[in-house]
Amino acid sequence: MANSFIAFLIACILRSFFSNTCIAQIDRNVSSDAIADFTDIPEIHWKFLTNAPIFASPVVNENLVYIGGVDSILFAIDIQTGIEKWRFRTNGEIRSNVCVADHRLYLNGGDGNLYALNKKSGNLLWTYHSEGERKYDFADYFHSSPVLKNGIVYFGSGDGNLSCFPRYGTQKYLNLTRMSQVNS
Repeated sequence: MANSFIAFLIACILRSFFSNTCIAQIDRNVSSDAIADFTDIPEIHWKFLTNAPIFASPVVNENLVYIGGVDSILFAIDIQTGIEKWRFRTNGEIRSNVCVADHRLYLNGGDGNLYALNKKSGNLLWTYHSEGERKYDFADYFHSSPVLKNGIVYFGSGDGNLSCFPRYGTQKYLNLTRMSQVNS
């Protein structure tokens, strides 16, 4: 079975150079049907240029795309037009994804701060200052992304702390201190 699967993968890879369809033939006793990868070739609808590389994944919520880069700017971009709706600047390289909940978004600013922003306007609602962010080595590209679960925002920072907050305020619930490096 493993050899059949490997042969299938190799056949798909080779066939992908010549077609946009891959024929699945894992078991010779079972008929094969074409598995279409896509029917239309994707088109670029818009481009958005930044001044620095982006390591974070874009997050889409309603009609906005949120993306931050190592230029310390979080952008909110209209998903239909590619037009910037607002921007928010931090004092560090943004290398994590935002967390969107209700009318807010939470951002690890790469500067040791957790920011709560209004997702429509980009206005700052509150900031939590940790003991700072730092790079551990040359391959430390990513920072912890804030996560929301049961109304609690969890935020890991480069100072070795995991902090927890109610989603609507800055009063800390819990701080697990001096852990090893926190990445997610």
